[in-house]
Amino acid sequence: MTTDIATEHEIRRLHDVEKWKRGTIVAELGVHADVVDRVLDSGAERPLVLAPRPTLVDPFEAYIDETLRAHPRLRATRLFDMIRIRGYDGGIAILRRHVAEVRPVSRGEVYLRIERLIGEQAQIDWAHVGSLAVTGGTRPLWVFVMVLAYSRAMWAELVFDLTVESLRRSLVRAARFFDGVTRQWLFDNPKTVVLARHGDAVRYHPGLLEIAGALRVQPRLCRPRRPTDKGGVERANRYLHDRFFAARVITSIEDGNRQLLEFIRDIANARPHPRFRDRTVAEVFAEEKERLLALPATLPETDCVFRSTWAASPRVPGHSFRTPGRRSERSDGSSDPPEQGDAWMISSWSSLRSRLPVPSSSCPTVLEARARERCGRGGRRLRQRPSGPQGSRANSSSAPGS
Repeated sequence: MTTDIATEHEIRRLHDVEKWKRGTIVAELGVHADVVDRVLDSGAERPLVLAPRPTLVDPFEAYIDETLRAHPRLRATRLFDMIRIRGYDGGIAILRRHVAEVRPVSRGEVYLRIERLIGEQAQIDWAHVGSLAVTGGTRPLWVFVMVLAYSRAMWAELVFDLTVESLRRSLVRAARFFDGVTRQWLFDNPKTVVLARHGDAVRYHPGLLEIAGALRVQPRLCRPRRPTDKGGVERANRYLHDRFFAARVITSIEDGNRQLLEFIRDIANARPHPRFRDRTVAEVFAEEKERLLALPATLPETDCVFRSTWAASPRVPGHSFRTPGRRSERSDGSSDPPEQGDAWMISSWSSLRSRLPVPSSSCPTVLEARARERCGRGGRRLRQRPSGPQGSRANSSSAPGS
């Protein structure tokens, strides 16, 4: 059956002028799809294939291709400098087009999913979750996360800093929460964990080794810049970010940790296990808990206690200041800060820090002592620094927390 010339003209008009699709033309005119294809393809001009024109890059193609095979991520600007000293006098635009065509496509990494043995490993990480308003400004807020690699049970708490003292406190609290410890702790490579690393030679922070030795745990490190080595805790960070911290208002670190603990117990550990779909994380953890290492009768002390000289007297409700030679705590549990010039000690700085204002001239010595001097252990005397405009110095030393 032939198609009249009017229908053919209408097909071409709808396609070329109105920009209708072929299927729309078939439905509108009631003709077969083969008719539309025959009419439109009969008058189409075949594209001309032109032979590539010679360019100024052609003499250097072999050198460019060989260099890119050896260094696939080499930038075109660096190649431009390399071939220019070899006689290239063209522009960089044509070189960029050539590099885009011949650059080797990087191969995607292949990952092998590894399941840890029961009670074998816990993965540890931190994540920045925003800031918390305090008197005079804001303080950055972090979340410490520990995930048991087998059961995916997690424990987390909000902290103000990432110091080794904060790490020690969080590790002991996590061990108390799980009522046991795994045989390994897997960390990233921050300075609070590892002081130096050259290949497989690692020097761990002595504060971490003290806690690990007391709990009989082996610390382990990920490969540098390989977050996939601890994918369990990385996914836990994303889970907390999307499920807990999103659109949530935290008024204090104590309130945030209370909400976080309720979320972990009621929601996070009640979710289906990613490997054992018919069981929850809490049910798998109940099985793993029997294989955890038992805690010692007395857990290590983690309070950071240091001595300094009082230069200002901000009153911090609900916190105790202990001064040598006199008792500052009252029977009701409250306390008055020491008078100016007294020596004083602070334990568990992170809890006090949440109540102090942002560093200012009204309280120079306390905040300078914490911001510029790290708390040592074993009675070591730390370096002294000026603490006020009069040039007085804060003599800071440390003792085990009470």
